[in-house]
Amino acid sequence: PQVIAERPASVRLTRSIAKEHKQLLKQQLQFAGYRIGELYPRRTRRATAVNWLLAWLAERAEPLEEQGPLAPELPVPEDPVTGHPGDRAVA
Repeated sequence: PQVIAERPASVRLTRSIAKEHKQLLKQQLQFAGYRIGELYPRRTRRATAVNWLLAWLAERAEPLEEQGPLAPELPVPEDPVTGHPGDRAVA
């Protein structure tokens, strides 16, 4: 999606998350962040998108479901910069 492929879209998404919801990845999913060698735009932008979704739920006082439908799991891409087959190029 555009929010993953393009930096301006990701920046706007990040800025739209209320301050009190910025740490939901850590609080709800125990996400410890990335190490320096793991910092790739595609990965950090995906984390931003997930955090926005968690903030959206929090704004509506809706719980994060423990279980639910999941997309098929894809193997970890060999090159994190290019991502999975079919992913848009990161700008």
